[in-house]
Amino acid sequence: TERLLLVWHAGDGPTTMALPPGDWSLRLDSTRSLTHADAPGGATHNGELLLNEPGVHLLVQSLQG
Repeated sequence: TERLLLVWHAGDGPTTMALPPGDWSLRLDSTRSLTHADAPGGATHNGELLLNEPGVHLLVQSLQG
């Protein structure tokens, strides 16, 4: 089972977003043309995500069970 978190940063400058608890794998980052849609491969984030410029980010959290 997985949880998805879609983040759309439309601001003008950098900001830090607090993430829900757990480890989140970055699967899509439109600001860097990064995609790992089908498998882990992006950076893992825990606690917060730094957003430097406007873009869309998709994070996935794998749940055990």
